[in-house]
Amino acid sequence: MAEDTHDLLIVGAGPAGLSAGLFARARRLRVALLDAAQAGGQLTALFPEKPLYNVPALASSLAGDYARNLIQQALAEGVELHEGQPMHRLESGDEGLLAAVSDDRVFWGRAVVLATGMGRMEPRKLGAPGESELAGERLFYAVTQPQAFAGQRVLVVGGGDAAVDNALLLSDVAESVVLAHRNSSFKAQERNLAMLPEKRVQVLTDVQVRDLHKQGDGLVARLCHTPSGEEQALPVDRVVVNVGLVPNPGRLAEWGLRLEGKLIAVDSGMKTNRPGVFACGDAVVYPGKLKMVVTAIGEAATAVNSAAEYLRARSAP
Repeated sequence: MAEDTHDLLIVGAGPAGLSAGLFARARRLRVALLDAAQAGGQLTALFPEKPLYNVPALASSLAGDYARNLIQQALAEGVELHEGQPMHRLESGDEGLLAAVSDDRVFWGRAVVLATGMGRMEPRKLGAPGESELAGERLFYAVTQPQAFAGQRVLVVGGGDAAVDNALLLSDVAESVVLAHRNSSFKAQERNLAMLPEKRVQVLTDVQVRDLHKQGDGLVARLCHTPSGEEQALPVDRVVVNVGLVPNPGRLAEWGLRLEGKLIAVDSGMKTNRPGVFACGDAVVYPGKLKMVVTAIGEAATAVNSAAEYLRARSAP
Protein backbone atom coordinates (compact mmCIF):
# COMPACT_ATOMS: atom_id res chain seq x y z
CA MET A 1 0.00 0.00 0.00
CA ALA A 2 1.37 3.43 -0.98
CA GLU A 3 2.73 5.48 1.91
CA ASP A 4 0.63 8.50 0.94
CA THR A 5 -2.61 6.53 0.97
CA HIS A 6 -5.37 8.20 2.96
CA ASP A 7 -8.10 6.41 4.85
CA LEU A 8 -10.65 8.69 3.24
CA LEU A 9 -10.68 10.96 0.21
CA ILE A 10 -13.39 13.62 0.22
CA VAL A 11 -14.08 15.30 -3.11
CA GLY A 12 -15.70 18.71 -2.73
CA ALA A 13 -15.05 21.28 0.01
CA GLY A 14 -18.44 22.88 0.47
CA PRO A 15 -20.33 22.56 3.77
CA ALA A 16 -20.97 18.84 3.17
CA GLY A 17 -17.34 18.03 2.36
CA LEU A 18 -15.91 20.16 5.16
CA SER A 19 -18.30 18.61 7.67
CA ALA A 20 -17.40 15.14 6.41
CA GLY A 21 -13.74 15.99 7.01
CA LEU A 22 -14.47 16.98 10.61
CA PHE A 23 -16.51 13.84 11.29
CA ALA A 24 -13.77 11.68 9.74
CA ARG A 25 -11.06 13.27 11.88
CA ALA A 26 -13.19 12.62 14.98
CA ARG A 27 -12.84 8.96 14.04
CA ARG A 28 -9.07 9.44 13.66
CA LEU A 29 -9.15 8.77 9.93
CA ARG A 30 -6.44 10.27 7.75
CA VAL A 31 -8.31 12.57 5.37
CA ALA A 32 -7.55 14.43 2.15
CA LEU A 33 -10.17 16.99 1.13
CA LEU A 34 -10.02 17.95 -2.55
CA ASP A 35 -11.79 20.82 -4.32
CA ALA A 36 -11.73 21.91 -7.95
CA ALA A 37 -11.68 25.58 -6.94
CA GLN A 38 -11.69 27.09 -3.45
CA ALA A 39 -13.11 25.70 -0.25
CA GLY A 40 -16.49 26.98 0.91
CA GLY A 41 -18.74 25.99 -1.97
CA GLN A 42 -21.88 28.02 -2.58
CA LEU A 43 -21.54 29.69 0.83
CA THR A 44 -18.54 31.69 -0.35
CA ALA A 45 -19.07 31.71 -4.12
CA LEU A 46 -22.73 32.75 -4.33
CA PHE A 47 -24.00 34.29 -1.08
CA PRO A 48 -21.21 35.07 1.41
CA GLU A 49 -23.18 37.99 2.91
CA LYS A 50 -26.46 36.12 3.35
CA PRO A 51 -27.60 35.34 6.91
CA LEU A 52 -28.00 31.64 7.65
CA TYR A 53 -31.73 31.75 8.31
CA ASN A 54 -32.06 27.97 7.92
CA VAL A 55 -29.27 26.89 10.28
CA PRO A 56 -30.49 26.70 13.89
CA ALA A 57 -28.81 29.16 16.28
CA LEU A 58 -26.85 30.78 13.43
CA ALA A 59 -29.45 33.14 11.95
CA SER A 60 -27.24 36.13 12.77
CA SER A 61 -24.19 34.53 11.13
CA LEU A 62 -23.25 35.17 7.51
CA ALA A 63 -22.74 32.27 5.12
CA GLY A 64 -19.21 33.38 4.24
CA ASP A 65 -18.19 33.62 7.90
CA TYR A 66 -19.68 30.21 8.60
CA ALA A 67 -17.70 28.72 5.69
CA ARG A 68 -14.48 30.28 6.93
CA ASN A 69 -15.10 28.86 10.40
CA LEU A 70 -15.67 25.41 8.91
CA ILE A 71 -12.43 25.65 6.92
CA GLN A 72 -10.42 26.82 9.95
CA GLN A 73 -11.85 24.05 12.13
CA ALA A 74 -11.13 21.40 9.49
CA LEU A 75 -7.53 22.54 9.15
CA ALA A 76 -7.08 22.69 12.92
CA GLU A 77 -8.36 19.13 13.20
CA GLY A 78 -5.80 17.89 10.69
CA VAL A 79 -7.79 17.66 7.48
CA GLU A 80 -5.46 17.96 4.49
CA LEU A 81 -7.04 20.54 2.17
CA HIS A 82 -6.07 20.56 -1.51
CA GLU A 83 -7.68 23.38 -3.50
CA GLY A 84 -7.51 23.75 -7.28
CA GLN A 85 -7.65 19.98 -7.80
CA PRO A 86 -10.47 19.11 -10.22
CA MET A 87 -11.07 15.36 -10.28
CA HIS A 88 -11.12 13.84 -13.75
CA ARG A 89 -11.26 10.14 -12.90
CA LEU A 90 -12.13 7.87 -10.01
CA GLU A 91 -10.31 4.60 -10.55
CA SER A 92 -10.01 1.31 -8.69
CA GLY A 93 -6.44 0.30 -7.90
CA ASP A 94 -4.67 -2.64 -6.30
CA GLU A 95 -5.62 -3.92 -2.85
CA GLY A 96 -9.06 -2.36 -3.15
CA LEU A 97 -7.71 1.18 -3.17
CA LEU A 98 -9.39 4.05 -4.99
CA ALA A 99 -7.54 6.72 -6.94
CA ALA A 100 -8.86 10.23 -7.53
CA VAL A 101 -6.97 11.64 -10.49
CA SER A 102 -6.60 15.40 -11.05
CA ASP A 103 -4.61 17.34 -13.66
CA ASP A 104 -1.21 16.55 -12.20
CA ARG A 105 -1.74 14.39 -9.10
CA VAL A 106 -3.13 11.05 -8.02
CA PHE A 107 -4.68 10.80 -4.56
CA TRP A 108 -5.06 7.31 -3.10
CA GLY A 109 -7.69 6.37 -0.57
CA ARG A 110 -9.18 3.33 1.07
CA ALA A 111 -12.63 4.91 0.71
CA VAL A 112 -14.12 8.01 -0.93
CA VAL A 113 -16.89 10.44 -0.03
CA LEU A 114 -18.17 12.51 -2.94
CA ALA A 115 -19.47 15.92 -1.86
CA THR A 116 -19.21 17.58 -5.26
CA GLY A 117 -22.42 19.57 -4.98
CA MET A 118 -23.97 20.29 -8.34
CA GLY A 119 -20.57 20.64 -9.97
CA ARG A 120 -19.53 23.83 -11.66
CA MET A 121 -22.90 25.52 -11.64
CA GLU A 122 -23.95 28.19 -14.07
CA PRO A 123 -26.75 30.62 -13.22
CA ARG A 124 -29.88 30.07 -15.27
CA LYS A 125 -30.48 33.00 -17.60
CA LEU A 126 -33.72 34.85 -18.24
CA GLY A 127 -33.19 34.80 -21.98
CA ALA A 128 -34.54 38.34 -22.21
CA PRO A 129 -33.16 40.87 -24.72
CA GLY A 130 -30.57 43.11 -23.09
CA GLU A 131 -29.61 40.56 -20.42
CA SER A 132 -26.22 39.56 -21.83
CA GLU A 133 -25.22 43.17 -22.52
CA LEU A 134 -25.93 44.23 -18.93
CA ALA A 135 -24.50 41.15 -17.17
CA GLY A 136 -21.69 42.02 -14.78
CA GLU A 137 -22.32 45.77 -15.16
CA ARG A 138 -25.87 46.34 -13.92
CA LEU A 139 -27.25 42.82 -13.91
CA PHE A 140 -26.00 40.17 -11.49
CA TYR A 141 -26.69 36.53 -10.67
CA ALA A 142 -25.32 36.62 -7.11
CA VAL A 143 -25.03 39.24 -4.38
CA THR A 144 -21.52 39.09 -2.95
CA GLN A 145 -21.24 42.77 -1.94
CA PRO A 146 -24.59 44.16 -0.74
CA GLN A 147 -23.12 47.63 -0.15
CA ALA A 148 -22.62 47.97 -3.91
CA PHE A 149 -26.43 48.26 -4.12
CA ALA A 150 -26.69 51.06 -1.54
CA GLY A 151 -29.19 53.74 -2.54
CA GLN A 152 -30.16 51.84 -5.70
CA ARG A 153 -33.52 50.83 -7.10
CA VAL A 154 -33.22 47.05 -7.41
CA LEU A 155 -35.27 44.47 -9.27
CA VAL A 156 -34.84 40.90 -8.05
CA VAL A 157 -36.22 38.20 -10.35
CA GLY A 158 -37.14 34.77 -8.98
CA GLY A 159 -39.29 32.95 -6.45
CA GLY A 160 -36.96 30.59 -4.62
CA ASP A 161 -34.93 30.99 -1.46
CA ALA A 162 -32.04 32.72 -3.25
CA ALA A 163 -34.30 35.42 -4.73
CA VAL A 164 -36.26 36.05 -1.53
CA ASP A 165 -33.14 36.03 0.64
CA ASN A 166 -31.42 38.52 -1.66
CA ALA A 167 -34.49 40.76 -1.72
CA LEU A 168 -34.49 40.79 2.09
CA LEU A 169 -30.75 41.36 2.24
CA LEU A 170 -30.79 44.27 -0.21
CA SER A 171 -33.80 45.91 1.41
CA ASP A 172 -31.47 47.02 4.22
CA VAL A 173 -29.27 49.09 1.88
CA ALA A 174 -31.18 49.77 -1.35
CA GLU A 175 -33.51 52.69 -1.98
CA SER A 176 -36.20 50.24 -3.07
CA VAL A 177 -36.51 46.54 -3.90
CA VAL A 178 -39.02 44.91 -6.24
CA LEU A 179 -39.31 41.12 -6.29
CA ALA A 180 -40.80 39.79 -9.52
CA HIS A 181 -41.82 36.16 -9.96
CA ARG A 182 -43.23 34.42 -13.02
CA ASN A 183 -46.12 32.85 -11.10
CA SER A 184 -47.94 33.26 -7.80
CA SER A 185 -46.48 30.19 -6.07
CA PHE A 186 -43.14 30.68 -4.31
CA LYS A 187 -40.65 27.94 -3.41
CA ALA A 188 -39.02 30.05 -0.70
CA GLN A 189 -39.68 29.30 2.94
CA GLU A 190 -42.84 30.80 4.36
CA ARG A 191 -41.11 32.64 7.21
CA ASN A 192 -38.93 34.58 4.80
CA LEU A 193 -41.89 35.31 2.53
CA ALA A 194 -43.70 36.77 5.54
CA MET A 195 -40.78 39.14 6.11
CA LEU A 196 -41.09 40.77 2.68
CA PRO A 197 -43.83 43.29 3.66
CA GLU A 198 -41.95 44.13 6.88
CA LYS A 199 -38.88 44.96 4.78
CA ARG A 200 -40.99 47.02 2.35
CA VAL A 201 -40.18 44.75 -0.58
CA GLN A 202 -42.73 45.19 -3.36
CA VAL A 203 -43.81 41.80 -4.72
CA LEU A 204 -45.05 41.32 -8.29
CA THR A 205 -46.43 37.92 -9.23
CA ASP A 206 -47.34 36.32 -12.56
CA VAL A 207 -44.90 38.58 -14.41
CA GLN A 208 -42.12 37.90 -16.87
CA VAL A 209 -39.26 40.14 -17.91
CA ARG A 210 -39.74 40.96 -21.59
CA ASP A 211 -36.56 42.98 -22.03
CA LEU A 212 -34.04 45.23 -20.31
CA HIS A 213 -32.45 48.37 -21.64
CA LYS A 214 -30.51 51.39 -20.45
CA GLN A 215 -32.27 54.69 -20.02
CA GLY A 216 -30.23 57.67 -18.88
CA ASP A 217 -28.27 56.72 -15.77
CA GLY A 218 -30.57 53.79 -15.03
CA LEU A 219 -32.39 50.89 -16.60
CA VAL A 220 -35.90 50.05 -17.66
CA ALA A 221 -37.24 46.56 -17.20
CA ARG A 222 -40.29 45.84 -19.32
CA LEU A 223 -42.51 43.43 -17.40
CA CYS A 224 -45.53 41.55 -18.70
CA HIS A 225 -48.38 40.40 -16.46
CA THR A 226 -48.99 37.06 -18.16
CA PRO A 227 -52.67 36.49 -17.20
CA SER A 228 -53.76 39.85 -18.60
CA GLY A 229 -51.01 40.57 -21.12
CA GLU A 230 -50.61 44.05 -19.64
CA GLU A 231 -47.10 45.49 -19.69
CA GLN A 232 -45.34 47.97 -17.46
CA ALA A 233 -42.02 49.75 -17.71
CA LEU A 234 -40.20 49.57 -14.37
CA PRO A 235 -37.33 52.05 -13.84
CA VAL A 236 -34.48 50.45 -11.87
CA ASP A 237 -30.75 50.83 -11.33
CA ARG A 238 -29.71 47.21 -10.82
CA VAL A 239 -31.19 43.79 -11.58
CA VAL A 240 -30.49 40.55 -9.68
CA VAL A 241 -31.52 37.35 -11.45
CA ASN A 242 -32.07 34.29 -9.23
CA VAL A 243 -34.09 31.88 -11.36
CA GLY A 244 -32.07 28.78 -10.63
CA LEU A 245 -28.77 27.14 -11.38
CA VAL A 246 -27.82 24.85 -14.24
CA PRO A 247 -25.77 21.99 -12.79
CA ASN A 248 -22.71 20.72 -14.58
CA PRO A 249 -21.70 17.49 -12.82
CA GLY A 250 -18.61 17.20 -14.98
CA ARG A 251 -17.38 13.65 -15.41
CA LEU A 252 -19.52 11.89 -12.81
CA ALA A 253 -21.16 9.87 -15.58
CA GLU A 254 -17.74 8.42 -16.42
CA TRP A 255 -17.01 7.26 -12.86
CA GLY A 256 -19.20 4.15 -12.91
CA LEU A 257 -21.79 5.65 -10.57
CA ARG A 258 -25.51 5.10 -10.85
CA LEU A 259 -27.06 8.47 -11.58
CA GLU A 260 -30.61 9.73 -11.52
CA GLY A 261 -30.56 12.60 -13.94
CA LYS A 262 -27.36 14.43 -13.07
CA LEU A 263 -27.30 13.41 -9.41
CA ILE A 264 -25.70 10.46 -7.61
CA ALA A 265 -28.16 7.84 -6.42
CA VAL A 266 -27.53 6.76 -2.79
CA ASP A 267 -29.27 4.61 -0.21
CA SER A 268 -30.12 5.58 3.37
CA GLY A 269 -26.46 5.04 4.36
CA MET A 270 -25.25 7.42 1.64
CA LYS A 271 -23.75 4.42 -0.19
CA THR A 272 -23.39 4.53 -3.97
CA ASN A 273 -23.35 1.48 -6.23
CA ARG A 274 -19.53 1.40 -6.13
CA PRO A 275 -17.92 -0.37 -3.16
CA GLY A 276 -16.09 2.07 -0.91
CA VAL A 277 -17.66 5.12 -2.55
CA PHE A 278 -20.15 7.22 -0.57
CA ALA A 279 -21.75 10.59 -1.33
CA CYS A 280 -23.57 13.44 0.41
CA GLY A 281 -24.85 16.99 -0.05
CA ASP A 282 -26.34 18.55 -3.16
CA ALA A 283 -24.66 15.89 -5.31
CA VAL A 284 -27.00 13.12 -4.16
CA VAL A 285 -30.59 12.09 -4.69
CA TYR A 286 -32.87 9.74 -2.76
CA PRO A 287 -36.60 9.70 -1.91
CA GLY A 288 -37.49 12.76 0.15
CA LYS A 289 -34.20 14.57 -0.52
CA LEU A 290 -34.19 18.18 0.74
CA LYS A 291 -31.41 20.53 -0.27
CA MET A 292 -30.40 22.52 2.79
CA VAL A 293 -27.12 23.15 4.59
CA VAL A 294 -28.30 21.29 7.69
CA THR A 295 -29.38 18.34 5.55
CA ALA A 296 -25.98 18.21 3.87
CA ILE A 297 -24.26 18.16 7.28
CA GLY A 298 -26.43 15.28 8.46
CA GLU A 299 -25.76 13.36 5.25
CA ALA A 300 -22.03 13.96 5.72
CA ALA A 301 -22.19 12.36 9.17
CA THR A 302 -24.03 9.36 7.74
CA ALA A 303 -21.61 9.01 4.81
CA VAL A 304 -18.57 9.07 7.11
CA ASN A 305 -20.19 6.57 9.48
CA SER A 306 -20.84 4.22 6.54
CA ALA A 307 -17.29 4.73 5.28
CA ALA A 308 -15.86 3.97 8.73
CA GLU A 309 -17.89 0.75 8.94
CA TYR A 310 -16.67 -0.21 5.47
CA LEU A 311 -13.04 0.38 6.45
CA ARG A 312 -13.47 -1.51 9.70
CA ALA A 313 -14.94 -4.50 7.88
CA ARG A 314 -12.06 -4.53 5.40
CA SER A 315 -9.52 -4.44 8.21
CA ALA A 316 -11.09 -7.30 10.13
CA PRO A 317 -9.15 -10.60 10.01
